[in-house]
Parts: sequence; C-alpha cells; structure tokens
Amino acid sequence: MPRYFFHRTDGDFDPDREGTELPNLNAARLEAIRYAAETVKDSPDQIWSSTPFRIEVSDDTGMLLSTVIILEIEAPAARGLRGSQVPDFAGR
Repeated sequence: MPRYFFHRTDGDFDPDREGTELPNLNAARLEAIRYAAETVKDSPDQIWSSTPFRIEVSDDTGMLLSTVIILEIEAPAARGLRGSQVPDFAGR
C-alpha cells in the first residue's frame, strides 16, 4: 500500500516524517481534508493569521500531490466593523 505524507504549514512548516499508508491518492486527499478540519476545529484562530493554513500531501519520493488550503479573507465591509459588534447573518 502506498505511503502518503501530510505536511502542515501555518507560517511554520511542520513535516510529517512517518506518513500514513492508504490505498490510493483519493483516500489521501480525503484524509488531508479530515486532518485540516480537525486542526482548524481545535485551533480556529490559525485561520485569522495572514499566512494560509495548508496541508500538503506528498508521496514517499517527496512529490507534492495535493494541497488543502484554508484561508479567511476579510470582506471590505467588515473592516469598518472592527471594534464594534459584527452582526450575524440573521441580522441580530
């Protein structure tokens, strides 16, 4: 079974040195999404940094195969709301 590596980047590069055996690239892509979701769930403040949060999937030769990027982009309208209460989507 092929081994895939899930490298985390959020301003610092955190390489996966062990990897995970998975049946194919599709399974590795799904695992990268799960890993990104769990990481962001546990530390959502990472998304507010100026550096995109990334999980890069590579094979055992180091070839980059896929990247999951989570990036928060502040809308221009929200810039004027800093320091005040930001309304939710229901207008409350």
